[in-house]
Amino acid sequence: MTQFLSEKYDDIYFSQADPEAEKQFVFIEANRIKDRISAADDFVVAELGFGFGLNYALTRHAARQVQSLHKLHYFSVEEDFPEEASVRALAEKLSICQAEFTTPPQGGEVHHGDVLAFLEKATFAADVWYFDGFAPAKNPAMWSEAVFARAFALTKPLGTFSTYSAAGWVRRNLQNAGFVVEKAAGFGGKREMLLGYKP
Repeated sequence: MTQFLSEKYDDIYFSQADPEAEKQFVFIEANRIKDRISAADDFVVAELGFGFGLNYALTRHAARQVQSLHKLHYFSVEEDFPEEASVRALAEKLSICQAEFTTPPQGGEVHHGDVLAFLEKATFAADVWYFDGFAPAKNPAMWSEAVFARAFALTKPLGTFSTYSAAGWVRRNLQNAGFVVEKAAGFGGKREMLLGYKP
């Protein structure tokens, strides 16, 4: 699975054992996407770290399962996109409909470039954040207090976030930005992850 490694950051895009289950656990289930989008008039998901688009595909799939795909607005940013051949290789391994995985983003946008620059120009109000960049030790700029402060400003009251990371300094940066932060059991063999909300 070397095609799922970022050479720039020397880090994997996701768990190589079961990427679909990992993303489902950390982002879709942790933020109760199905329940919340079905009860909403419209629903905004914002993501830092688009990667292969797996979170996007799983979010579309979850929304479609509760007849709420038309409510979904999805905004994401990625600095180091994988090669198209690698995306196709992953899509062939997944159980979700490949149309969800390969369809160009609808009702949202995917930006190429710096995370903070993307956030400074953004005007949406997010119901949910997926913080899914490369590991904090490999890409600390994405996990900075400045990034989280801008994300906080773009979050609706009681809007939520989740991330696979449980690094202490990431947690503190989230708290300093204004989020209420909780630890939860991580996916698979990972002991902890972080989730929380805007009070």
